[in-house]
Amino acid sequence: MKQWLDGKFIARGDKSLNANDYGCQYAVLDTIARTLTFKRLSDDLEWIKECDDVKTWDDDVYCLKFDKEERTSSLFVNDNLKYILENDYFWTAGAVLQFQGHILLLERDVCRLENGKIKCFASASSSGISFKNREDDVYITY
Repeated sequence: MKQWLDGKFIARGDKSLNANDYGCQYAVLDTIARTLTFKRLSDDLEWIKECDDVKTWDDDVYCLKFDKEERTSSLFVNDNLKYILENDYFWTAGAVLQFQGHILLLERDVCRLENGKIKCFASASSSGISFKNREDDVYITY
């Protein structure tokens, strides 16, 4: 469940946006009216089917998408590519990309969304957890 348009929340399953025929693709929870409305994507939201995670801020729809072949994470806003983060390590088949408020989980990396750009500040690997020093871009590993 994520914040959605008009102060509501979107509820969807892992494969629900790709549902065909007459199946429900997602649901919208209106906490004020106490209603849950099952929906299909309108033409202007059809593009979010390719997203690994979606969220809105104000009237903008944000999308995180992972490209397995290119090994990149992309941030889209209203179907426009805003940022690409290249990864120099092998991603697992079930790579996790999630919005956690303004924090983004991008497999091993923990990043922050600042002014429409992704800025990573921590990373986890078999050698430990690394944090990036903002002043000189040096990683400190524990």
